[in-house]
Amino acid sequence: MKSLAAYEGAGALADFWSMENSETADGSDLLSIPHIILSFENEKDIDAGQLKRFRKLSNDPVFNDLFPEIRHVIPGRYPGEPDETMLNVLIIVLEQAVDVVSRASDDQDLIFPEGNDEETYLVRRKDTEHSIWSDHYLKIDFPYTHFQFTWNHDDIAEVNALPVTHAVMQAHCQLLPMQVKEKDITYFSFLLILVNKKSEIIENAEYFIADPDFHSMLEKVPAKYLNFIKSLGFRPRAIEVKNQLIYEMLSEPMRLCGIKLNKYKDLPAVTEAINGIIDYSQKQG
Repeated sequence: MKSLAAYEGAGALADFWSMENSETADGSDLLSIPHIILSFENEKDIDAGQLKRFRKLSNDPVFNDLFPEIRHVIPGRYPGEPDETMLNVLIIVLEQAVDVVSRASDDQDLIFPEGNDEETYLVRRKDTEHSIWSDHYLKIDFPYTHFQFTWNHDDIAEVNALPVTHAVMQAHCQLLPMQVKEKDITYFSFLLILVNKKSEIIENAEYFIADPDFHSMLEKVPAKYLNFIKSLGFRPRAIEVKNQLIYEMLSEPMRLCGIKLNKYKDLPAVTEAINGIIDYSQKQG
């Protein structure tokens, strides 16, 4: 598949590079980064509505095997057609991409000049007075995404009152290939899960969606895990996670509860449980 993606701002680009450099990232992580994408797909795979409109606009014989499809990725939502504002942005992106790629094909130093570090990017700027675009090299300071993770201190007290055991749990939050429609918006379903490492039993799980938005959904995760632990009736010795964001979410509440939080590359019990849930859902669907 050939495609071109435009990430929405320095924060989204930072998230992309973080995903690229992570040892625990999976394909669904890309859907948590806001971007617009133009891809070329086989006719049978393309959105039927977009294909119909495209055929009305063009009979170009170039598009016989692969056809263009445009998608706007909003974290937590099923990728949909971009609105007029995003389409106008895409027009500018395509124009500048064609210009840069055509020149870079003969001069790769255009994009990666010798002596520049990895944080310095080629940026195209427009002189609005003369409508002239020019090249600039800028060092990008990537912003840190700040979450206001919330939990109830009464929940911390209740967890601390539970008897301590030697049990080890594995915790994970994952986007599932399941769609949920609410208020004319199609969301992905997310699964929050707590699995007993030794028995591989799912101790607790909850489906939820990114309503009203992806960040608000994530900020509620620590409180949900405290409720999961309360429902156990005991305090586990440790909880294992693999996702860096989940680790950051749970670090402070687990510290306050006296529960060790460990990060691993793989969580076999969680993987087995989630695969079973997906298989069951697909058979039911």
